[in-house]
Amino acid sequence: MQITGIEVIRRSPGVAIGVVDGEKIELNYGDTLRVNVGFDY
Repeated sequence: MQITGIEVIRRSPGVAIGVVDGEKIELNYGDTLRVNVGFDY
């Protein structure tokens, strides 16, 4: 399994923010963390 992308979706304005590899993520109550993964078979 490989992580292909991470997004933080802020609750207040409803804006999705892309996350760079190694970046520290701070989530507030009501925020959503979306992680996209890929699988090699």
